[in-house]
Amino acid sequence: MNSVNLDNFADPFFLGETKEELRRIRQDFHIHPEIGLITPRTSRIIADLLRKYGVDEVHEGIGGDGVVGVIYGRLPGEASVGLRADIDALPLKELSDHDHVSQVEGAMHACGHDGHAAALLGAAKKLACERNFGGKVVLVFQPGEEGWSGAKHMMEDGLFERFPMQEIYAFHNSSAIEPGRIALNYGAMQAAADAFTIVVKGKGGHASRPNLNHDPVIAAAHIILALQTIVSREVDPLETAVVSCCSLQAGDPRAQSVCPDSCQIVGTAVLSLQMLGI
Repeated sequence: MNSVNLDNFADPFFLGETKEELRRIRQDFHIHPEIGLITPRTSRIIADLLRKYGVDEVHEGIGGDGVVGVIYGRLPGEASVGLRADIDALPLKELSDHDHVSQVEGAMHACGHDGHAAALLGAAKKLACERNFGGKVVLVFQPGEEGWSGAKHMMEDGLFERFPMQEIYAFHNSSAIEPGRIALNYGAMQAAADAFTIVVKGKGGHASRPNLNHDPVIAAAHIILALQTIVSREVDPLETAVVSCCSLQAGDPRAQSVCPDSCQIVGTAVLSLQMLGI
């Protein structure tokens, strides 16, 4: 993976008023996050801004609340290139204290999709203003990226049939890269992630008589430890994979002397695209 310093490629178009406009848009999306495929407010604002920027075609309601804009260049050419951004938030409670925290209980832009959407709107504004290209650019604003198969919904709703594209590009922010730099890679770069839920069922009872119970918490603890050996023992050391158990829910925290009947493990498994043959 190569890292490029963007300071040498600063575009005057995005300085001053436009920079502040995009900052306000990003912060507004952050204040009003929407989860999954249902993003009516975010999608409406995106569509309205695309029209304001002079985008030639604005299509709403694709695959749910997906939005697509089309900009035609002023130069000769027939190419059709897609630019895609995800727009949904995560079901998390925000604990930050900055001046634009989420005002929606249990929802937060913790993965940066507010920034992705604002960045693509900035690209739309520049492309519609200058049109210094041939063919057309298709802007794809996709809801439901965080576990809701939003891309699949948009494709099943005819995304590529209605808006044919020879190529489509997306990007994702990364806290591992210092501000002002962008990382590029030939071939596969990101991973394919799947969530998993494991329910362990046992036999509850009083904690003072564990011999009469079938304790699911102990079983879950062994399962969690065993899952950590999948990568170290089953995956080629030259490949990349992650198995993380991120939540263990068991019993009532107020009942410290009661063994529960069941417990639940929730986590994520990540495989590199090379492992999937993509």
